Amino acid sequence: MFDTGEKVRCNGYYTGDKAQEGPIVPIMSLVTCIEVPGEEPVLLLIHQACYIEDEKQTESLCLPYQAMEHGVIFDLTPMGHMNESGSPGKQCMKIEDSEFPFCFDGRKTYINIRRPTNQELDLLEVFEMTSPDNFEPDMKNDRTISRLIKTKNQRLPGGLSIDEWQARLGLDPKDIIKKTSEATTQLAMNVEIENRAVGRRHYKSRFPFLREKRLNDEFHIDTYFPSVTTNDGNTCSQMFIGRNTDYMHVNLMKTESHSAQALQDFGRNIGLPRALKSDNAATETGFEWTQWCRKHRVKTTTTEPHSPWQNKSERGIGDLGRMVKRNMEKYNVPLSRHGWCQLHCARVRNHLASRKLNWRTPLEKLTGDTPDISMFRFHFWEPIEYLDPTEKQPLSGWKRDVSSESIGTLVIA
Repeated sequence: MFDTGEKVRCNGYYTGDKAQEGPIVPIMSLVTCIEVPGEEPVLLLIHQACYIEDEKQTESLCLPYQAMEHGVIFDLTPMGHMNESGSPGKQCMKIEDSEFPFCFDGRKTYINIRRPTNQELDLLEVFEMTSPDNFEPDMKNDRTISRLIKTKNQRLPGGLSIDEWQARLGLDPKDIIKKTSEATTQLAMNVEIENRAVGRRHYKSRFPFLREKRLNDEFHIDTYFPSVTTNDGNTCSQMFIGRNTDYMHVNLMKTESHSAQALQDFGRNIGLPRALKSDNAATETGFEWTQWCRKHRVKTTTTEPHSPWQNKSERGIGDLGRMVKRNMEKYNVPLSRHGWCQLHCARVRNHLASRKLNWRTPLEKLTGDTPDISMFRFHFWEPIEYLDPTEKQPLSGWKRDVSSESIGTLVIA
């Protein structure tokens, strides 16, 4: 379907006399047909896969780690056996809301695949198993994983030669074309319709992830629950904080189940992060959340169990909570308005210079733009005066809005 222009040395698991040293094969996006017992066959799209043309090679080894990073769930415990949690094994692979059972021959779990026909390429449902983003496993502690051999100098993104890219990019010098490929992303080089034998109309955006601004940072996320419901009925908040930029964003929510909508609003209003890291909360690993991340090419990871220090948002929630309480106590803010104070403090924090950012601001680290603080002409909950043009002389028309709600104690945890 698509050649990335890179190659890899595939050691082991290869038929022939040279199995130990292994051949150098291209990394491509490939599609295969899988047979599901009792169901219609489906197409499996695998990005960043090793392509071996030798027809004598009848088996492919699939390590689940690359697919798991893309949100695919594996249960490799054979049916009739108990997994580590004491539950019976399902022996299947789950992509989105569809499960694909594996076969088991007493030694290994596997799935039967075959070459799809042109008609099947047009008609069958396609499931994406891995992300088109580069997959570079950590090879420090595992010498059995093949070493990647980068061949970017031979061909540029899309498998195109530098001459082809030079023609597409205004005939600028080749050294600029090479540097441009390193300074840009190429997430949608292949259009599906170009690989179909029969043309088909499309009714929605082919690449929704290209419409939104992309953020060059990993964001850590968590949900926290203040002790008081806001005047708008919000009972909790979703925290987003950049790992490297320290940029903070808060979404107020009526219930924890709205976490997926908060994520969508973050992508719409702030941008699409390079990756998301959360704890193992069901709302942050569920179907709607995973589907959105897969659709917009956002990598997801989770912290290890009982290791909250791995999630930077835990510290961010504490910092924001102290800032909110300081302001609410200083200016006698009604407790029910703490939601507005959260949003205000998060915005202020993004404009404050930080020692760990070399005395630059989180907003500048995220966007590259020098922020302006002219908007902060007043402190939070400052009395408002407004003009009522209907007032008649001798009244000036200026009126003051003062809240009379009582003050209490707010706990953010």
